[in-house]
Amino acid sequence: MFDAWAPRLLSLLTFVVPLIFCLDMADAFDLPKMTLVYTVDLLLAACWIRQSMTQGRLRFRRSIMDLPLLAFLASAGASTIFSIDPKLSFLGAYKIYVFGWMPLLAFAALYWFTVQAASDKVLTGVLRAAFYSGVLVGVYAGLQYFGHEIFQRMPSAAAGRVWSSLGNPLYMGALCMMALPLMHGLNGKVVPMAAPLSGAGLVLSLSRSAWLGAAAAMGCLFFAKLQSPKQRKFILWVLAVIVIGMMWMPAARQRASQMFSLSEGSNAARVAGWKAGLQVWKANLWLGSGTDTFLQAFRPYRSLEFVRAAGTGITQADAHNDFVQIAATQGLIGLVALLWLLIRFFKPVKDALSDPSRQGMAAALIALGIQNQFNFSSVATSAWAAVFAGLVAAKSDKREWVRPASLELSWFALALCPMGMWVAFFPVRADLAYRASQLWSQVSQPLKALYALEWAVHFQGRVDVYKTDFANILRTLATQSPVGPTRERYFDHAWKTADSAVRDHPANPDVWNNRGVAAMWMVQLAQRDLALVARESFERAIALDPVFVDAWANLAKWEHLAGHLEKEKELWRKVLEIDPTHPMALQVLGMK
Repeated sequence: MFDAWAPRLLSLLTFVVPLIFCLDMADAFDLPKMTLVYTVDLLLAACWIRQSMTQGRLRFRRSIMDLPLLAFLASAGASTIFSIDPKLSFLGAYKIYVFGWMPLLAFAALYWFTVQAASDKVLTGVLRAAFYSGVLVGVYAGLQYFGHEIFQRMPSAAAGRVWSSLGNPLYMGALCMMALPLMHGLNGKVVPMAAPLSGAGLVLSLSRSAWLGAAAAMGCLFFAKLQSPKQRKFILWVLAVIVIGMMWMPAARQRASQMFSLSEGSNAARVAGWKAGLQVWKANLWLGSGTDTFLQAFRPYRSLEFVRAAGTGITQADAHNDFVQIAATQGLIGLVALLWLLIRFFKPVKDALSDPSRQGMAAALIALGIQNQFNFSSVATSAWAAVFAGLVAAKSDKREWVRPASLELSWFALALCPMGMWVAFFPVRADLAYRASQLWSQVSQPLKALYALEWAVHFQGRVDVYKTDFANILRTLATQSPVGPTRERYFDHAWKTADSAVRDHPANPDVWNNRGVAAMWMVQLAQRDLALVARESFERAIALDPVFVDAWANLAKWEHLAGHLEKEKELWRKVLEIDPTHPMALQVLGMK
C-alpha cells in the first residue's frame, strides 16, 4: 500500500504545496500549506503502517542523516520545553510556522517517508511536479505584474511587488529559485520553453537572496561532472534570459545595484538584526529562547540602528540567517546539531552532483542554503527541501532496520492517524472563524463577529491577534450597550481576555501594550480602578522593547491623564528620539 501510494502523495504534495491558498482565511497562504504537509504526513504514516501490518514486519530504510536529524529534533524539543513562550514554540508562530517544533517534526517525517519511498519513479515524478509547479508560480507572478489578477480578493503586495500564490515576494523568489535548476533532470521539448517562466518569477520577486542562490545553483550545474556542451549551452541560455529580464525591469536593476550596499535599508536592517540575534544567543546560550520565538526574543535587543533602517513599526520574526536563527532560538546545542546535520549531508549532495538525474535537486538545495543566510524558508520551500533531501540522501545508505510488526500496536498507531488529521485542522477552523469575524466587523455586525471570534479563540487561543481582536469586539459591544449588567459583563470579559494574553505570552511586548490600552479604556469607559495596571503594562512593554514607540507614546498619554505634564513632555521627547516624525509628539511639544 505504501509502495503504491507514496509516489503519488509525494508528487501531489510537491506540486500543490506552492500553489494552494485559501482567501477565506486570515492566514490565506502559509496555514493551508502547513495543513497540507500535516495531512500528507498522516496519510503516508497510515499507508506505511497498513503495509507493515500486511507484511507482518516493520521495514525502515536507514539514511546518513538519521542521527543528526534526531539530535536536531531533540534539541528543538528541549528548547520548546524551556521556551520563553512554550505554546508558540510547539506549533510555531502564526503565519510563519516553519521553526515550531511540530512543523520541524512534520518536515523531518516527510524526509523519512521520502527515503522509504525513494526510487527512480518517485524521483522523476517529484522532479516533474516541482518543475511545473514552479512554472505555474512564475506564470501567475507575470499575470499579477501586468495587472491581470486571476482572483479579485487576492491581497496586493507592498511597493508594487508580486507574490503569486506564496503570499510573500521573498517566498515566491525562493520557490522559483529552487524550481529553476530542476530543468536539468527533465527531458522533453516543453522544458526549454518552460524554464524561463520560473525564471520570470525569480526576477519579478526582486529577492536578491534568491538571485544569489539561483546563480550558485546554475554555477554548480554548469561545472558539474558529466555535463555535455549542449547542456552547458542550455544553462547559459536560461541565465541570459534571466539577466535580460533583470536589465529590462527598472526595479530589478535598482535592487541588483544595491545588492551589497550596507547603507541600503533592508541590508542595514539585516546586519542590525544579525547583531541582535547574536545578543539573544548570548543571553540564552545553551538552549536558546525557544523554537520560533525570535519575534519576541529579538525585541529587547531591537536597536535604534535597526529602527532607522527598517522603520519604527517593523520587527523581525526571523534572524534572516539560519545559523543566527538556530543559535538564538535553540542555543549552542541546536547549532551543533545543525552543523552535524550539514556536515553529514555534504557527501550525499556531492554524490548527487555527479548523478544527472539528481543534479537539479542537489543544486536546488544548495541554492536554498545560500538564500537562507539572508532570508528564511517558507512552508513550501521547507516541504520541497524535505522531499529533495530524502531523494538525494536515499542512495547514500542501503541499510535497513527490520522488526516483526506488533498487530495491536499497529492498529493503535493506525487509529491515531485520523485523530491526528482531526487535530491538524483545528488551526484551519479557527482561522476561518477569525476571517469571518473580520468580515462581520467590516459591515458593523459586532455581535456576529463576537460569535465567530469565540470559535477562533476556542480552537486557537494561543494566537495573540485572535485574543486582541476578541477583546476589542467585546469593548465595542460594551460601549454600544446601555448601562446595566450586559454592559458590565462585556467589559469584564474584555479585560479578562486582554489580561490572559500576557500570561500566555509573557515575553511579548505587544500583548503588554495591548493590556495597558485595555486597562486605560476600562478606567475611562467602565470606571474601573486599573490606572496603575495600565502604567505597569506600558512600562513592561518598554522593558521588553526599549524602542517600542507605541508603548512610549501610550505611557506619555497616561502621564497626561494623571496630570504629570512635565513627565509627559519628557516621554514625548523620548518618542521623538525613536521617531523624529511622530505627529502627536511634535504637536504636544509645539514643534509642528
